Amino acid sequence: MVWPRPASRWTARFWPIWPCTSRQPSAPSSTRPKARWPPEPGEKRIEERPPCRAAFFCWRRWKPGIELTGAGRGRRQQGSEGGGQVFGGLMFAVGTAGLVLAIYFLARAGLARHVRDETRELAGSVVFRISALHGLIRALVFAQETVGRYNLEQETIHEASALTDLYFDIDRHGSDRREEMRAELRAYAETVYGAEWAQLGETGRLSGAAWGQWEKVYDIALDLQVDTPRQESLRSAMLADLEEIAKMRDNRESHGFSGNLVPFWFAAVSGVVLISFSYFFFSPLPLNLLLLSMFGAYTGIVLFLIYAFSNPFSAPGVLEPVAVERFLADTAPP
Repeated sequence: MVWPRPASRWTARFWPIWPCTSRQPSAPSSTRPKARWPPEPGEKRIEERPPCRAAFFCWRRWKPGIELTGAGRGRRQQGSEGGGQVFGGLMFAVGTAGLVLAIYFLARAGLARHVRDETRELAGSVVFRISALHGLIRALVFAQETVGRYNLEQETIHEASALTDLYFDIDRHGSDRREEMRAELRAYAETVYGAEWAQLGETGRLSGAAWGQWEKVYDIALDLQVDTPRQESLRSAMLADLEEIAKMRDNRESHGFSGNLVPFWFAAVSGVVLISFSYFFFSPLPLNLLLLSMFGAYTGIVLFLIYAFSNPFSAPGVLEPVAVERFLADTAPP
């Protein structure tokens, strides 16, 4: 089966759940040149992994056949270290399980001698209600972060589609500034793929250099000479694509500022403490301790996922701009 091209308007409109942003070979286009394969002498080929079919999101990193240089390569190597993600998840799980057991033993040491039958019934009712509210809060925040991550991925696909249209529309226009505009488009994509993505993770701000490159492309499109209706149509389409890219850049910056989860973390940690405290009336049998550890470990895993997804521009849950990367690979100069 052949998946649609990632940088196409069809994909952006009619493929709402992309298979984990992994890419499979697509049929060659009659209007767009194929990417170079195998690489030219001196270029390093990176082995592609088997395609991942998991929908909606995925932690796996797709690597193209042509290695980039400069800031993009450095950020790619930094973001591809999956070992740190696994280690972070394990630390969250072990730490939460340890917190649950510690609170349980403290509560039992101070209150076990005061346990009555009425206390057991009341404690069971309280822990049920607190657990339900705690699980609901985690589910809502997890869904919010996942939807935000999905929206960012779709905006990146739309932006790559607009970049691809600009790259080939300037050739159809026949302007003598074609190569200049194409070079600026590639420079803009490399800046987004490299420095800007990391900067969004650190400061939540867009790159001024990328805005400067967008301005250069916009000026070239404004100055294009129009002699035929065909050229007028292409110029209008290019200006519309550039304006759409500017809007998507503003939306991307808003994702960088929407990561304030302090109230959630207060509710999440206090919920773990209260639930663990309410289990003190159970005896510390090995099986009971195992069940408490399982509760703490799974809660830690869910909290780690929320923490990772809260900032899609930095580790451990960085969302790679794979569509922009594919644009760079497909338009690599011969």
